Formats: sequence, structure tokens, C-alpha cells
Amino acid sequence: MLTKLQFKNWRSLQDVTIENLTPLTVFIGANSSGKTNIIDGLKFLREATADSPLQAIHNRRGFKNIVPQYRPGASFQLEFSFTSSQLAADIEYSLELTDNGEIFPVVSEILQDYERGIQGNIGYGESPPKMESLLGTGKTQLAAFLNNPLQETFYHTAQFVTERWQILDEGFNPPLSVIAGNYGDIMVIDRDAANLPIMLHFLREAAPEKYAQLQDDLQLLMGHVGRLVTYQDDRETRFYIEEKHRTGIEAPTISAGTARLVAMLTAYYALDIGPRASMPGLVVIEEPDTAINPGLLRTFVAMLRRYVRSGNRQFILTTHNPTLLDFFEPSEVRVVERDMQGMTHVHEVNEEIWKLWKDDSTLGEVWLTNTFGGLAL
Repeated sequence: MLTKLQFKNWRSLQDVTIENLTPLTVFIGANSSGKTNIIDGLKFLREATADSPLQAIHNRRGFKNIVPQYRPGASFQLEFSFTSSQLAADIEYSLELTDNGEIFPVVSEILQDYERGIQGNIGYGESPPKMESLLGTGKTQLAAFLNNPLQETFYHTAQFVTERWQILDEGFNPPLSVIAGNYGDIMVIDRDAANLPIMLHFLREAAPEKYAQLQDDLQLLMGHVGRLVTYQDDRETRFYIEEKHRTGIEAPTISAGTARLVAMLTAYYALDIGPRASMPGLVVIEEPDTAINPGLLRTFVAMLRRYVRSGNRQFILTTHNPTLLDFFEPSEVRVVERDMQGMTHVHEVNEEIWKLWKDDSTLGEVWLTNTFGGLAL
């Protein structure tokens, strides 16, 4: 489980440390306060390890679009700490990138395993890799350990980042069908959930008991759902719903909210299949309540709480919705705000202030008073 995030010179997060992350953590704040920048930091770490730092920087249109008040030689740093029940260890990984004017940025990586006393700088520093070398595409050194299970801590961390982080963007809009040959990843959901039909069909075939649990959860959220069905032929892979009162007949439409619920459930259940199911798993969802009926939110959050009881699953959410916030504890909330210079700050809810209100108001109602911040001024 992630326990800490740290950002330096990352977009609007000049020097921000977010500690004491909980199994369920929700970030609240005004539009453009920096919530998306926090989530994008996680996306960057995943892209930098799965692809390369160079590609991850290119996806954001270069250093100048990442580092505030950019100047030659600028750098930024992303760091996370996580607890692994599988290794019984607390691990910290830091990635720093510096623009040196060359094709490849200067990469510095530090990984620490406090249980085993491992501490190592594993970056390639001032000498970028030669094109014919193992890291010829500019991959991080951490990525090189994806094929080296003998280096347990490094291997485990690399897998955690690339294969155990499910991240869904704010506007994700899953397709109901994808054309044949467009297979995509079957274990890690795309940021826009474009591979949902493929993942869902694979889940049904490879882990029918997990697929049945997903279907049960969807029925709990949406009482009209009878069956969730996937179908694959030489033209397409798709999914559809049969309603309870029309057994065997495909529902004529699936709303955007329903498709989003299916995607969120799939992102979670995909963590429970395969040889890495015992590893920590993280699901990050921006604005999970978009297009969802407010009456479902209590049941939805209760479902997330059930998911995290295993101890090695975690959800990080963002929201603008006070109704969703009502179902969280103050200790699970992080308030995101920007100062007059445009820099982002993150703080916890003052529980003493909350105690003054809780007998008469919900957490979402207190937020609307701007008592603990996070609203537009």
C-alpha cells in the first residue's frame, strides 16, 4: 500500500509531501487546485518505468510543461513509499530527472528497502546509455529489474509500479466494443478504459469466479442488471447487459455511468487474478462519481471498503462532490489548494474543527462551508 507521495518541481507541486495515506484516500479541492497533477505524477512514474522517462516527458510536451519557472538544467523529482505485505517490507523509490540539453535526461533513481537494509542509487547519472545497450531506449534502471526476479526488492517494486497500478482518468469513457485484433493489455486498464471489453472478456475466461463476483457487485449497485455478458468473434470483442425482467435479451443501451461502473469494478478485480494477486494493488480513479446516480454512492463506497479489508488493496480518488465525501472519514480526506503564487499545498482535515460540526452536519456539508478549505475563493 502506498504510504507517502513526494513531489518537487512537479507542475504546481513545488515541494509537497503527502503522508499517512490510507487504504481509501480521497483528494478534494477546487478546479485547477492540483488534484490532477498529483494523479499525473503517479501516471508519470508508471509510464517512465513501463516505457521510458523520455517518452513520459514527451507525453507531457517536454520539461517546460512540467517544471514551473523552467530554466536550463531544471529538474523534478517524484518519490513514493509503500508497504509490501508480500515482502514484509517498507520500500521507498525516488526518481529525479534533469534536463541537460541532450536527448536523454539525466536520471537519478534511489531505492531503499528498510527491512533488508538495501539502499542503492540505481540511476545512470551523467552518462546516458548507449543506443546498443540494455537501456538503449532510455528506460529506467528500475525497469531493467522487471526481468530479474533474483533482485527481489527491485523486481517487486518494478512490478508494483507497472502491473499493479490501475489508473483511470477523469473523463474515461469505456467503449462497449473493440474491433478484432485490437487486444490491448488484458491486466492493466488504459487511462481512458479503451481496453475494457478485452479485459472483461479475459476476466470471464480466466477467472470465472472473480467475474461472477464482479457481476454480483454490479447487480448490488444496479438492481435492474440480470447478467453481464461478454462476446468475442472474428470481428469484435464486446460486452452487454441483460436486464432482470428481460432474460436472454440484450439491453438496448448501456449508459455512460453503467459503463464507468463496469470499468471501475474491472480495474479492481483484474488485480485479483494471476500469479501476482498476492501483491499490493492500487486503483486510482479521478472523479469516480461522474455520471453516477447519487443514490448509489453510499453502496459504492461501502463496496470499496470491502475491497480494501484484505490489507493489500488501496483506492485513491479525487472528487468535487460533497455527497460522495459524506461517506468518508476525515482521516481519509486530503485537501488540495493553491496559493496566490499558484503553488499547490495539500493538508489533512482538522479533526478538531470537524468535531464541532459532526453532530449536526455531514462531512460534505462542512466542506461546503469552506471550514477546512478546498473550495474556490
